[in-house]
Amino acid sequence: MKSKAYGLLLSLFVPFLCEGANSGAASAGAAHAAAPFDTTPDEVITGPLADHLSAEDLRALGATSLRMHALAVSSQYTLTFNMETVKEDNVDIDHVVAFLRKRKHIKELKITHMKVDVLEKALTQLVAEKFKFDNLVSLDLSGNPHLTGEVLHLFTQTTPRLHSLNVDNCKIDSGPGHLLATITDMSHLTALSIRFNHLRHSADLIRFMSQLTTLDISFNNIGDEGAYSVSRMKNLTTLNIRGNNIGDEGAELISGMNNLTSLDISQNNIGSAGAGFISRMPHLITLNIDINNIGSAGAASIGQMPHLTTLYVGYSHIGDAGAASISRMKNLTTLSITGNNIGPAGAEFISHMNHLTTLYIGDNKIHGIAFISQMRGLKILGISARDIGDARLDLLKKKLPNTRIHS
Repeated sequence: MKSKAYGLLLSLFVPFLCEGANSGAASAGAAHAAAPFDTTPDEVITGPLADHLSAEDLRALGATSLRMHALAVSSQYTLTFNMETVKEDNVDIDHVVAFLRKRKHIKELKITHMKVDVLEKALTQLVAEKFKFDNLVSLDLSGNPHLTGEVLHLFTQTTPRLHSLNVDNCKIDSGPGHLLATITDMSHLTALSIRFNHLRHSADLIRFMSQLTTLDISFNNIGDEGAYSVSRMKNLTTLNIRGNNIGDEGAELISGMNNLTSLDISQNNIGSAGAGFISRMPHLITLNIDINNIGSAGAASIGQMPHLTTLYVGYSHIGDAGAASISRMKNLTTLSITGNNIGPAGAEFISHMNHLTTLYIGDNKIHGIAFISQMRGLKILGISARDIGDARLDLLKKKLPNTRIHS
């Protein structure tokens, strides 16, 4: 086990806790002496053990092979509670309540394989006690298709400081009708991730969360109609709207969101006109417009965005002409231009971008390394032997010894 200065990542497995486990909190000096704990090969120990569960704790939770993860970074605590093997028919609810009550000071909580009935009973008891997770600011319930509005509402009553919620892939649109309404009523949230939920027209409800500054609504097939709803959220500074069947009309609507500094609008149906609309956004610093059909004309528009420092424009059919336009962007430090049919001429344009520290230029037709090998300021370069051949890749590594090459 390796020891560092700042935190802890520990995996606990019940089979190894059946004998000799001690309950309660372990001291800093006992972190390496905790014999009952057996860890995964990729375990990283970076500080004192915050607390641990005894075999008795786990048996009372009704678990046969319950895995717990606890992460402590300085005074910040993150707990991942995997309920996969909690037995609903014999679980001691009081013990679940006690388990959660003892973690009153956690800042981040993630629950996987949620057992809704167990959690709802435990939270109901905590609410009756007027219990609060006083420091909890981030709640991750992603991947729980049985999540209900009741459970979420109970969480809102125990988390007065919560401002970040993740409900990715929770089948919200096909679940109880009040679940999305419960989410939109959480007026204290500033960050919401609601990816992969088949929202479609239901996205219109999200616009009422006007207090949000960060929204990830990717892969919900909301289309241009949904883009209209999102575009009315004027306080957003970070937006991920990837994979939503948005066209140029939707891009025009999004371009009116003048407070955005970071936008991911990749994997949509945006053409050169849409790229032109996006290029008018005055405060964007980070833009991902990968996997669209903006062409060289769209790249010419994007190339006129003076404040961008990070640009992803892969698989967007920009060619050498588009590479020439992008190469004129003086503030870029990170550029991904993969899969754009760029040849040696385009590579030469890109090689003049001496301010780049990160470049992904694979899956093109640059063939040689004459131009790329001159970019000695690069810290990260994405290019493979498939692009330039094994011999040239080896030579490139020698010419750029201070560059980490992702091949």
